[in-house]
Amino acid sequence: MNIEIIGFLATILTIVSFTFKDILTVRIVNTIGSIVWLIYGFYSKDHPVILVNISVILIQIWAIFFLIKDKIFPPPDKRQLL
Repeated sequence: MNIEIIGFLATILTIVSFTFKDILTVRIVNTIGSIVWLIYGFYSKDHPVILVNISVILIQIWAIFFLIKDKIFPPPDKRQLL
């Protein structure tokens, strides 16, 4: 497989991820794009690409965890507590 195809796919996924309105969808699609970028980085042995995308993936997974947690267990309404 041509490595440029992987790079173009990663670019498209990253750009498309910012077109969604739902933040959870943005983060999930962006994570997938970052995973494809990570694959590209490993194939091309591009260490900065690998490092930045590992960082982005970890940040996105952290944020996705809290978004899902807040959907399942919504925080209490502070106005009702007063």
